[in-house]
Amino acid sequence: STLEIRAAYDDLTGLGNRTLLMDSLQKQIQEFPDNPFSLLLMDLDNFRRVNDTAGHVVGDTILVEVARRLKYAMPDRDQLFRLEGDEFAIIHRNVTSQQEVRQYTGRLRSVFDQSFDIGETSFRTTASFGIAHYPQHGQTPLMLYRSADSAVILAKSSGKNREMEFDSEQDTEHRIRLDLSERLEQAIRKSELSLYFQPIVDLRSRQTIGAEALLRWKEPELGFVAPDVFIPIAEETGQILEIGRLVLAQALEALSQWNRVAPGFSVSVNVSPGELGRPGLISDVSALLARYQVDPANLKLEITETMLMEDKNISLLHSLRELGVRLVMDDFGTGYSSFAYLQKFLFDVLKIDKSFVLRLGTDDTVQPLVQAMIQMAHSLRMQVVAEGIETDEVATFLTNESCEMGQGYLYDPALPMDEFTARYLRPFRTSTV
Repeated sequence: STLEIRAAYDDLTGLGNRTLLMDSLQKQIQEFPDNPFSLLLMDLDNFRRVNDTAGHVVGDTILVEVARRLKYAMPDRDQLFRLEGDEFAIIHRNVTSQQEVRQYTGRLRSVFDQSFDIGETSFRTTASFGIAHYPQHGQTPLMLYRSADSAVILAKSSGKNREMEFDSEQDTEHRIRLDLSERLEQAIRKSELSLYFQPIVDLRSRQTIGAEALLRWKEPELGFVAPDVFIPIAEETGQILEIGRLVLAQALEALSQWNRVAPGFSVSVNVSPGELGRPGLISDVSALLARYQVDPANLKLEITETMLMEDKNISLLHSLRELGVRLVMDDFGTGYSSFAYLQKFLFDVLKIDKSFVLRLGTDDTVQPLVQAMIQMAHSLRMQVVAEGIETDEVATFLTNESCEMGQGYLYDPALPMDEFTARYLRPFRTSTV
């Protein structure tokens, strides 16, 4: 009937919709079970921005033009569908090789090289493609669709504007990451994340004069999840912003208690790239310092070298310095080390990465590098902390080189707050770090 035909097509572009796609896949498999073909799913990259900034009328106009360009670039034997929003699908028949499909998809992506001119405004967009091959990636329409959908998600999460074939190993990894992201959301809501503190020691006096706050997650089913597993996921999903606020609040709450018995005691907090870029960071730090009545000089914010490469971060670091907090260049020697950056920002502390410290005594090439780092930091009136100290010999070498501070398993691993407090915050007065 006319109604049934209309129900299988998209009103905006006139292309077949999801219903017709599934029917066409089923027909292809039933009539030509021995003929390989490919299903391509395509998502426009960042298309929501067009709708948000220019409106849905402009967005719809672009979608119609996308459909026209794709139809023009495809052979007649292939079918194009619009599923919903900015998602399209293509059944690519007469496949000769997987390489041929990748080249075909590359040609389709080239239709986005030209801007979309609407009125006097030009819009540019790109597209990500996910590719699934019949029969190896699915022998039913639903399995093929799921495989192509998994591939397009991977393409978008890998940087967009690219095509990716379904990969069962990558798909498994993606599902694991998705599961962890959902568990992390629960952990934030249920306050399952906690701070541990690793002592920072004055190398000459061997007195504990500060601590680095380190985030730990004990998941009810999985146990402890390593930070280098869940922090990158939090960065990707944006969860890092909420986590960063929680970490800073907990660290300053602990510091306010400790400063009552040890006024010069300091706490170092790591700032992730995602956090440094958010607009509310300065006001959050200022408000939390006021709430917990902490001397800003006792808060150290650890910034990795790679964050200095973005101009927008430069003014943020200046604003943080104006609050009175101290800046630590973290993981020094592993990123884009620049003498000019050190001069420009006048960091208070340089932290030598543990990858260098752990090799002291076993790798002759490392010792002069560490000596040079310490001398350079001192020439810029910066103090030095070495992380990853595990032996007395390394601690002695660093002390003799005038490295002021150290942390590592020689002293203690990171400890829960109560245990750290009981062990290190007996009433004593420390010197300012």
